[in-house]
Amino acid sequence: MTLTIALARNMLTQASLSFVLLFFTVLLSQMVRLGPLLLAAVGDPLGFAQLLVDILPRIVVIALPFSLPLGAFFAVDRMEKRELSQMLSALGAPPKQTWLRAALLLGMWVAVAITPVAWLLESQAAEAFPTHALNLARQSVIAKVSPGQVARLNERLAVFAGERIGEAQFEHVTVLSGRDVLSGRLGELTGEGLRLELHIRDAELWRHTPEGLRRASADILKVTLPASRNIARHLGFFHGRDALDPIVLAATAGNSREARLRRYTGWRRILTPLTVLMLPLFGVALALMLPASIRLIGGVLVTVAFIALYVVGESIAASGVPALAVALMPSAIGLAAAYIVLRQENRLEQNL
Repeated sequence: MTLTIALARNMLTQASLSFVLLFFTVLLSQMVRLGPLLLAAVGDPLGFAQLLVDILPRIVVIALPFSLPLGAFFAVDRMEKRELSQMLSALGAPPKQTWLRAALLLGMWVAVAITPVAWLLESQAAEAFPTHALNLARQSVIAKVSPGQVARLNERLAVFAGERIGEAQFEHVTVLSGRDVLSGRLGELTGEGLRLELHIRDAELWRHTPEGLRRASADILKVTLPASRNIARHLGFFHGRDALDPIVLAATAGNSREARLRRYTGWRRILTPLTVLMLPLFGVALALMLPASIRLIGGVLVTVAFIALYVVGESIAASGVPALAVALMPSAIGLAAAYIVLRQENRLEQNL
């Protein structure tokens, strides 16, 4: 048992290094997708920190499982170069069974750690992300609108505001929209859903028409700001379905594409602990089967292949393959690899 724990700890160390690499790789890729929000963070670092907290559970759920087979490959390669299997055989202990027991122990440790993230925190983060993203966009626009200065929001839209009288309220607001001019006594930036709007009270509108310049007035005019469109394009990190409880998702009825994706999302989250449990077994089993000369390269390729399987899982489920079967696929592959290694060792012992 002491040796099993020692091997599990060795794999955990190697997997931790792999996790750090995968974590920052995924994080940097998302920073590219969230580019406009990253620019907005200059004026509101606290708001951007909230977004980072929101995306962390998803990144952990992606990076942590797939760091396990890679860590297993590194650990097996390192220990086998020290002829661990020969030493275990000399002591009468079956080497492959010892490795697989250590992998199972590692999987149990990590499965316990990732369960609350997959079952609870990811849903909560998906629910909070759009609100925090909108707030960040709102604050970035507020920061652009400086009293006494013209804030150009895009090629057609510019805002001039007087004195700020609240967090998002300004006196004597003028908006230039193309050739049209809007002005009002008070302007207020508001966020509702995925919309970012400027409400102008006691407003006047001067519009150029084919008949000439026309004037209109209203108690309140609403101007949709371009930041709302900007944000909407970059909320794809989470889908609306991600904010739902995994059990609710898995129980979704219907045969539409969205229903299939909901069921897959639910089952993927529910089965994440099982996937985590099986992936170290798969990594160890395959590392023991591969020749030492290609073991490390094989570990990298296998990890990339599993990440690709994760990415295309939604497409497979959307095509009509049962969601439960797709979500079980990584675990089934891991279990099959472990079974093959155990059969090989049993046959070798019988031949001896």
